[in-house]
Amino acid sequence: MNKRQNNLLIALLQQESFQTLKFYAATLSVSERTLQSDLKVIDEYLKTQCLKLFIERKKGIGIRLVANNIERTQLLKDIGFVTDNNNEEDFLRKQELIFYLVIGKSPQSIEELIERLYISKQLLKKDLKAIEPTIQRFGLELISKTRVGTYIAGDERNKRELLATTLKNIRQNNLNDVLLEDFLGKDTLLVIQHILEEVFQKFDFVYDTNNFSIDVHVYFMLERMKQGETVQLTEEERVHIQNSLAQKMSGSIIGLLSKIYPIKFFPDEIDYLACRINGVINADLSGKTTNDIYTDDVTDLIIHKVEQLMDVSLQDDFELKENLYNHLRSVYYRVKHGFSIANPLKKEIMTAYTQLFLIIQMVLEEVYADEKFLIPQEEIAYLTIHFQTAIERKKKQNLKSYKVVLLTQYTKSMATFFEARLQAEIPELVIVESMQIGTENVIPEDLDFIISTIPIESRNSVITISPMITEMDIANIKEWMLHNKPNCKTKKLDISKFVTPFLVFPQLEIENMENLLTMLGQNLVKHGYVQEEFITSLLQRELRSSTRVAPLISLPHGNPNFVNHSTISIATMKTPIDSQGESTQLILLLALRKEDIKTPSFRQIFSVVDFLKRSPQHLQRILQEKNQIELIKLLSEYE
Repeated sequence: MNKRQNNLLIALLQQESFQTLKFYAATLSVSERTLQSDLKVIDEYLKTQCLKLFIERKKGIGIRLVANNIERTQLLKDIGFVTDNNNEEDFLRKQELIFYLVIGKSPQSIEELIERLYISKQLLKKDLKAIEPTIQRFGLELISKTRVGTYIAGDERNKRELLATTLKNIRQNNLNDVLLEDFLGKDTLLVIQHILEEVFQKFDFVYDTNNFSIDVHVYFMLERMKQGETVQLTEEERVHIQNSLAQKMSGSIIGLLSKIYPIKFFPDEIDYLACRINGVINADLSGKTTNDIYTDDVTDLIIHKVEQLMDVSLQDDFELKENLYNHLRSVYYRVKHGFSIANPLKKEIMTAYTQLFLIIQMVLEEVYADEKFLIPQEEIAYLTIHFQTAIERKKKQNLKSYKVVLLTQYTKSMATFFEARLQAEIPELVIVESMQIGTENVIPEDLDFIISTIPIESRNSVITISPMITEMDIANIKEWMLHNKPNCKTKKLDISKFVTPFLVFPQLEIENMENLLTMLGQNLVKHGYVQEEFITSLLQRELRSSTRVAPLISLPHGNPNFVNHSTISIATMKTPIDSQGESTQLILLLALRKEDIKTPSFRQIFSVVDFLKRSPQHLQRILQEKNQIELIKLLSEYE
């Protein structure tokens, strides 16, 4: 169980009478949908621990955990609950209090804060006093006035810094971090993903569940259809996908869905799904209108601002950019013309991802301040899901993966249970194969370690676990992983596909970023890679915000509409130069056509950047290299 599910079990153990799902959802600050998913996990936990305790459900009354006092006390001890150790919860609650105060546009009353935090008036007053020194450290003042409310006063830049720090603390300590697959429902998502894979394969495409998010669009479409709600498309969108391949694919998907879900699908929903599919299978953006280019710029700006506040790097997530671009373009038209889109899960999204929702709302209000229109909360909720998907995608990429073989005395089908349990407890495990002890087995060479249910001898590291997979077993595996890194193999990037020596400039001495980018851009124009307008778009992009993606590394880029042939120009500086207040010394100027952005070879460039971020010694070798060919070679290897 994760921490959130652990907390729900504690809450159930502390309540002897029936309580409603609404009560527990409010207590734990999660949606009822998430609660239902967590209750299933707790049911399985109680069964696997061979406990006689069980959750009793009564329609219209609520739920309770059936157990005597001895069983309750023992289980509380088993799951590590200590009544006098609430420091983590106290810290998180105070951080959330700061968050609501700093993001509020007007003073908030005691009653409003109590309702948000579900705490007593006495505890709120105590917390307000406790957070005052933190607020003062940022040069701000906490002010409380009778009949006015409580608010934070001071410089807006200081408020931003406080907000970013607070959000970082919340994300690091949050017990209620809800994964999207739990929020939406794993079973329904699996059905949708299987249908998408089948249809994409039928039309000679591969559906990548890790990078595409059409499954989420389909999920929301089903929810809208259940409630008899729909979307409204622009005439331009209808014309764009009329009789297209994407529309045929959408029709096939709807056909398969209708066999499982007895729902009436409206034509606009079919075409709306076709628009989303078209964004995945067709990356051509030629013929962009002025509004489209404006939306492209706004998309970059929103991602950058959310990145800063949420302390997460999303610059290399082109799936997020594509989804935001398409959604914002539709939002702009809908709001301008009074159209609407229903979001049946708006309240649940606001409950599950409160901080992210409010941050996006604040950023949108700031970005669209001159437009004098308000983005509806229904639209913000959809954008919240796009960002949450990207954040989870980033977390998966950052996980260390350990390749293991699972050896048991059971058949392969029985071993499936062990696999599921281990991967649920330790997501970093990649079980490459399950084998039965006693049969002829060939152990793969590139393993990190072996997990076995009986002691064995092997040249690989072996961790022996019991068939019950106890908490101690899980702890032993995690302990081994803590002290041992995964086996790393050097990987190769054929950067020569994008780079030639006359686009590489080592050890330059140029005083500022503007002059450097102008020089690199003019060289690209000279060799026919880009048009003159590319340089203007490049400089405008750099002015909006820094393109530094890691210490001393920047990835400047311009409008893909002005790129003739995709390429990368590389420059290293003899000494670091300033880029929007940040030092940079390795510049990888990306001049890429839209259709090349999603290619695997291009995506590898971000893996190289991530490697350089983790390997300062290798980065220093690159910065000191004076030969163009050797510099290209150094950038072609990563782990």
